[in-house]
Amino acid sequence: MNINFIKILVLPLCISTLANLSQNTAYAKSLEKKGLITAFDQRGSTQADLKITRDLRRKIMENNQLSTKAHNIQIITKGATITLRGVVTSRAERIKIEAMARSMAQKKAVYNQLTY
Repeated sequence: MNINFIKILVLPLCISTLANLSQNTAYAKSLEKKGLITAFDQRGSTQADLKITRDLRRKIMENNQLSTKAHNIQIITKGATITLRGVVTSRAERIKIEAMARSMAQKKAVYNQLTY
C-alpha cells in the first residue's frame, strides 16, 4: 500500500480525534469552574453507584434504536443523583434515555442535561 495514501487517510483522522479530545477536556474544565459535576467526579463513587452507571450504560448500548450520539453520552452516578450529559439526535431519544435512568434510579434524582 502506498505510504502517501495512508498519510492522506490517517493523518486527518488523527488530527480530528486530537481536536475533539482537546475540546472535551476544555469543556469538562469549564464545567468544573462553574461547580457542575463532570465525569471526573465519578471517582470516589460507591460500588452501588458504579453498578448503576455500568448497568445504565449497558442498557443504552444494547438499544439499537438509539443513535451513536446517544450511546456516547456521559452518565455520572454519585450520591443521590444520576446526571445525564451530552448530545442526542432528538427529543424522543432524550426522553427515552431519561426514562431508562429513572427506571434504574431507585431513590436517586435524575438530572437530564441532554441536548439535541
